[in-house]
Amino acid sequence: MAHVFNEEEREDLLERGFNNEQLQFLESLEIAGIYFDICKIMDDYDYSPSRVMFEYQRANGTPITGGKRKRERKRKTTRNNRSRRTKKNRKGKRGKKSYKRR
Repeated sequence: MAHVFNEEEREDLLERGFNNEQLQFLESLEIAGIYFDICKIMDDYDYSPSRVMFEYQRANGTPITGGKRKRERKRKTTRNNRSRRTKKNRKGKRGKKSYKRR
């Protein structure tokens, strides 16, 4: 582990409401100066220990991707492109074949 809380820091965090399991998780993140970051977050933004843990776990995990949203956008654009074809383009040989493929 890169940063282990010293006794004073550990006691302060325990007084703020953290438990030993949470402190071990925070130490496993190997972030330099994490104690001062936690103190600042708790003092300035009034975060509870559970909220601090949630934020650090969320940052450590995989971010939520917007794959569903992108898929919906693509489907909408293809629909619009199909509807833009005029009747004349659909009746022509080439237009008819390419339109049927889709």
